[in-house]
Amino acid sequence: MAQRNYQWMILISIIAALAGGFTGYYYQHQPAPEKLALSLGIADIGSANTDFIGQFPMSQHHMNRRTLFDQLKPSTGQTIFLGDEIIEEAEWRDLLGQSDILNRGIDLDTVAGVKDRLPQLLDQQPQQIILSIGRQDILQNSDYFQRDFEEILALIKEDSPQTKLIVMDLIPLSQSYANSDKLNPVIEQFNKQLSDLQKEYAFELVAIGAELTDSEGFLAEEYSADGWQLNGQAYQKIVQALKPLLKGGE
Repeated sequence: MAQRNYQWMILISIIAALAGGFTGYYYQHQPAPEKLALSLGIADIGSANTDFIGQFPMSQHHMNRRTLFDQLKPSTGQTIFLGDEIIEEAEWRDLLGQSDILNRGIDLDTVAGVKDRLPQLLDQQPQQIILSIGRQDILQNSDYFQRDFEEILALIKEDSPQTKLIVMDLIPLSQSYANSDKLNPVIEQFNKQLSDLQKEYAFELVAIGAELTDSEGFLAEEYSADGWQLNGQAYQKIVQALKPLLKGGE
């Protein structure tokens, strides 16, 4: 009897391990908006509650990155790349050939998340901040996006007025990406809001999206394998657009 119970325990353990592995694989291979929705227990991203999304609990990766940043004590006057996975996934120092660049990107971060992290960064009085954020916020009402983004701009202006701010607009999704026909108009609306804010706060706004889209306004397939994440060719285009604006990068 003991032997049989032991065999059953082994079988149950194997089944549990396989199920966990499948769940992890499924989650990791979801496009970013669906991944975010899954992490919040939302089956349909179109039905997500905006208040809840705006205050979603940090992922383990997000917390790990923040605790890492807490251990780092950068010197003043550096160049900070700040934002979500667009920032985190690139090797900006190598791409731009500048040693004073800090990568402060966090996969799946939001405008509210950047706003929460910003005071610590402004303590270092950076020379310039290059900001790319808002992709996850397309799940939210646009009013939340504009409110939180404007608070970021006001915070930089008040706490580090000498910091040059360069903002990259949101990049559309490819035509093959699920629901891109519904999500891209939201991205277009968010970019219009960025343009309106630029007139008031006088930051540099770089139309990265226009550099990477096809004739129909979708992210060109040559720049992304999944319609969301960018490849090396896309980052080269981004660097070409940023270089003329960066201090020390001419």
